[in-house]
Amino acid sequence: MQPHDDVAAAPRAATAAIRCEGASKTFRRGRTEVHALDRVDLEVRDGEFVAVLGPSGCGKSTLMRLVAGLVPATTGRIAIAGATVDGPHTDLGIVFQAATLLDWRTVLGNVLLQLELRGLDPKDYEARAIALLQAVGLGDFTGALPRELSGGMKQRAAIRRSC
Repeated sequence: MQPHDDVAAAPRAATAAIRCEGASKTFRRGRTEVHALDRVDLEVRDGEFVAVLGPSGCGKSTLMRLVAGLVPATTGRIAIAGATVDGPHTDLGIVFQAATLLDWRTVLGNVLLQLELRGLDPKDYEARAIALLQAVGLGDFTGALPRELSGGMKQRAAIRRSC
């Protein structure tokens, strides 16, 4: 078996989980336009694992922000499961390079933050959040503040916040 043979043999879904069609993003900095992305076409099928690689400043994070609905595309269309992305998706988690935990909230409080922002009662989800933290070795750190964690621990907490 050659590397990736198992990927080629996997059944494909009929509809793309994520589809970018001619997606572009231009930012303004004063009178200057910065073209972060230019006519990106991308299709990711359900269950596929995709890595976006490139040098610093090439638009990787901008693409992720567009897909997550955190910023609008200047031109083109982005869809998740066939529905056009026109704002933040509440069923989509995103983790950036910096963990960006809130310094004044505990690890558990950071993980439960998204629920509060959605108007849900965090108490209803606390047991699941603790189980998620235990699964990544942070079960003993639910009450710790971010300044008490290593860099890797902060990133694991940020990953769990996205679940």
